[in-house]
Amino acid sequence: MKLDAIIRNAGFRLERQRKHKIYKHAELGETLVVASTPSDHRTGANTLAQLSRLTGIRKRELIAPPVRGARRNEHKVENLPVPPKDPPVEIVPEVQPTAPTPMTPAERKYLKRMEKHEIQRQLKLGRQRQRLQAALDRCHEFFIHEMFESGAVHCEDEREDLHDLTALSLYFAVKARMGFHDVELMAAEVLINQTVGNIPVVRVGCWYLDYFGGEVHDTTE
Repeated sequence: MKLDAIIRNAGFRLERQRKHKIYKHAELGETLVVASTPSDHRTGANTLAQLSRLTGIRKRELIAPPVRGARRNEHKVENLPVPPKDPPVEIVPEVQPTAPTPMTPAERKYLKRMEKHEIQRQLKLGRQRQRLQAALDRCHEFFIHEMFESGAVHCEDEREDLHDLTALSLYFAVKARMGFHDVELMAAEVLINQTVGNIPVVRVGCWYLDYFGGEVHDTTE
């Protein structure tokens, strides 16, 4: 049997022909390309193997003669693999944005109370910071006077003693006399004149009191 007849019996139809013959299978949606003037003696065998892969029919059955009295290629079509069906597409309804639910009178009252509480809290923190700054100013003035003006510091030991005395005075002033509970005496690393050293720092809540520079810091840096 000729190669063209085998291809037609497999359900392919010639679509166009130029340098190559283009066959299409309507049911499988497959395309078979065959050279119009094959130069290789294996062209027929290769085309038959490709046809077998596209249709799923064995080569032995492809080259078998059609059954007499039956429609052309009917016994071949029954063996063709059924292409899988696409899964049904689930249509998700679009969620329409809903208007925000208006607040109840109780919720508005609670929100106003929270806003007032936050304002009062910020004012209280501001007053506390002012009190701490006043105590820090006194310790800073004492430290600067003793360190640089009075001439009482002559050696490294006296300088360290002055640091400790100033830090402890500030610590007890804040904790005992001013009534702050969350107070801690810490060691901080500082850079002075390109030299790294350690000095005491008093932490009060979220603030750090630097008697050496006379400032209240919000961070440890």
